[in-house]
Parts: sequence; C-alpha cells; structure tokens
Amino acid sequence: MNSKNILLIPPTADKSTAQDMWLSPNLGIVRIANYLNSKGHYAEFFDVNIHQYLEDVSLEDKLRERKWDIVGFSTLDETLLRDLQHMHLAKKLCPDSLFIAGGLEAQSNYQTILDKSPCKIVVLGEGELPMLSIADGHPLAEIPGIVFRNDANILTTDEFREVTSAIDWESLPYETYWDFYVKKYQGFMTEEVQEKIHTVRIFTRNRCPFKCFYCDAQWQLGKATGNLQMKSLPVVSLDVDHIMHLVERIVKSHPRVKTIYFTDDDFCFNKKFLREFCRKAIELNFPVKYMCFSRITDLREDTINLMKEAKFRNLNIGVESFSDHVLKEINKKCTAKDVHRGIALLDQYKLKAYFNLILFTPGTTIDDVEETVDQGLRYTTSDNFTAGIIPAIIPLKGSPFFETTTEYATNLEKVPDTEHLIKKHRFIYASDPIARELQVEYIANVGSEVEKYKIVHKETENLALIQLKFAKKLIDKKRAEYGIKKQPRARIVSAT
Repeated sequence: MNSKNILLIPPTADKSTAQDMWLSPNLGIVRIANYLNSKGHYAEFFDVNIHQYLEDVSLEDKLRERKWDIVGFSTLDETLLRDLQHMHLAKKLCPDSLFIAGGLEAQSNYQTILDKSPCKIVVLGEGELPMLSIADGHPLAEIPGIVFRNDANILTTDEFREVTSAIDWESLPYETYWDFYVKKYQGFMTEEVQEKIHTVRIFTRNRCPFKCFYCDAQWQLGKATGNLQMKSLPVVSLDVDHIMHLVERIVKSHPRVKTIYFTDDDFCFNKKFLREFCRKAIELNFPVKYMCFSRITDLREDTINLMKEAKFRNLNIGVESFSDHVLKEINKKCTAKDVHRGIALLDQYKLKAYFNLILFTPGTTIDDVEETVDQGLRYTTSDNFTAGIIPAIIPLKGSPFFETTTEYATNLEKVPDTEHLIKKHRFIYASDPIARELQVEYIANVGSEVEKYKIVHKETENLALIQLKFAKKLIDKKRAEYGIKKQPRARIVSAT
C-alpha cells in the first residue's frame, strides 16, 4: 500500500462569524485524521477558523506545503459558501489532488457539491472507513457510504448514428397510440387531426446550441460532462441520408403514418443541412408530411419556400414573447421585430406554425404581458397560426433562472404509497407587484375558465384563444383597478 498525504479541512465560517464562536479542534475531522495515521497514511487537519485570527499560516500556505494526494472538506449549511470557495482554491493550487466532501451539508446536498465544486466524492455518514478505503485505493464502486461523480462522455457522431439506428422502429407499437386518439376523436375527425394523430417523432441531434435562460435542456450535456462553459462541446447530428433511411424504415413498417416530426430543439439552425434535407425529401417524395422545431430567426424566404415544397406542414416555434424587454430577459437572442418579420414570411408562403408564448417571466410588467397577449390574439385568430400558452416560467433545475431566482410558488407533494414529500416549485413569481397580482389571479382561475368550454381533448393549441382572451380580460380589470394607462408600443417593442 502506498502511503497517502491527506489534508482535512473542517467547516469554515467567515471571520466575522467565527469571532463570536468558542473555537476548538473539530473532533470529527481530528478523529478521521488520527485513524488514517494509525493505518499508515499521513493525515493532518488544518482549521482555517483559528489560523485566520492567528495570521500565522494561511490555507494557501498549507495547500502549497506538500503534494497532497487527497484534500477533504467537511461542510455545514451555514458555511457552505466559504467551503465551496476553499474547494476551488484547493483545485487551483493542487490540481492533481483528489477532492472529497463530507459532513451534514454534503450528505444532504451532495448534488450541489458534486455540481459546483471540484469534489468528485461525497462521504455519507461517518467518514473513517470510507476515507480509509479511498486512501487504500479500493474501487469506488465497492466502497460503502460514498456518492461519487464520474463525468460523462458524449456520443460521437458514429455512436449517435449507431444508437439511433438501433431503435427497433419496426416493432414500436405506434398503432396502439394512434388507435387511442382515433377513438377519442370519433365524430370530430378531420384530415388535419388524422395528420396529428398518425405521427412518428425522430430526434436527429444531441443538444440545442442556444442558451435560453428558462430551459435546462441545452445545459444538460455540459453539466453531465463537467464542461459547464460548453466549450468545444459539439452538436452531434445525423446526416441527411441517415435521416431519410430512418424515414423509409418507418414508412414501410407503419403505413398509416402521415407525419414525421423532428423533435430536436432547432432542426433548422444549420441552413446548409436544411436545404440539403429539403432537396432530398423532395427527391424521395415519401407519402408523409414533416414537422420540426425552429427558431424564428432561422427562417429565410428561400428556406421557407423550400420547406413548403418538401411537404413541411407545420413548424413549432418558441416565439415566447412579443416584448423586447422579455426577449432580452430570457436570452432569446432576437427582437420583436425579428419575430414579426419571420411570422410575415410564414404567412406569405402559408407555412403553418405553432408558437409557444410565455405570459409571465420574473421581470415582466403588465405592459409586457399585454403586448404578448395582443399579438398572440392577432396571430392565432388567423388560419395559419396556433399557439400554446405557458402561464409562467417553471424553475427547472439546471436552468439559469433556477440558479438566479428565489421567489417561487411551491407545493409539498406526497409520493403516493410512501412517507416521502417532494418540494415542487410550480413557477417563478413576477417581481413587479401588479404583474404578480395578475399572474396569481390568472393561474388560479384560468382552469375554471377553460372548463366552461367542454373541450374533448385539451390540446395547448385549442386552449390558446380561451387563455389569451381570459388574460386580456384580467389585464383590463387590473388597469381599471389601479388606473394604469397602457404604455405606447414603441416603449415595449422595436418598430415593426
């Protein structure tokens, strides 16, 4: 066995807090260090709490004192920020060390430790035996009492193609799903509904290349690989020939299929790929139509015309808002003018589109909400556009909004048949007080408004007009209640 050099650091309070405490050696850390020493390792503890007053040896000095094989940190809720700061300092000064966290906070909050520190291992409960096993070099998977992070590798292009091809498209029971909806729509069936029902979804890329603040999907692989800045993290895609081969397999094995739906977050951002796909779809002319997700800024006159010829019947577009203020807040990387320009092109070529619209964001005002409601009503009353209304931002774990906001509508929900409770954040409150009142009243009552219409299948798009009109009614009520005049549109959006 090779003897390891191990440095253990107890929870560290900031200096102003520590001075009000009776400081003494942390016996939990001392016990682990002494036990490791008794087993042939070199371990010592360093208490920043006392040394920051003695001003004799700094943590930086201690970390540079020797080559530490393992640096361990004990953590508490009230010291977590300082503990995390010290973990990152240790990583900078001792890049080759193994970093481990333990203590009450690490045990209860190990996801935060593993995601936001260089520690790859968290010790659960008592630390002596797990620390000895780690120091002795036992395989981590065989050590009781630890949680460890093993960063992911993303699929290569060849691997992505292989795993997608491995899907047994021929045996997937699409007909079972289709028959369920055919029965549900008896008496209401149209060709448009047939096309919606008889749909097969394909995803052709591994991730979204954009970074909208409300979404967690685009950050998933960066967090999984430990590459939080997403540097050199490729967007891996299927090529056009491979996609068309999948479509051919699906058409042959499921002859009732009417729509192929590409569910990547943005199928259209690579213009060269999109043009190549459309030309191939036109050439092969399979007996299906296509749908896909797209950003409004992807759309150009030449590509829309080509998509129409390739039998794209509908685009799913995350418009989100018609307010420049909100588009900037959510990092949408476009303006309201861009949105209106793209919609006008879609209307010109009669390529139908479905919009997602978010009514309430953390920074929204009543004017922002009304602009989105007014423009949503304007477009969705035409035959070419439908919408899905998202009442408010859900603080999805991993998204920037989750990391940067604190005011949530939160429920405690019991896991059925267990004693466990889940804390569920339903949405982020708007910070503007009048927008918040409007938000709370809308969310509390829109369901009852929808129920008045006795809708057979509550799709987002057949609810949109009801929801938008209800929001407009509440906005008018709130303006009258507080005597709020409507702002000129030029203050909300750029000229359209």
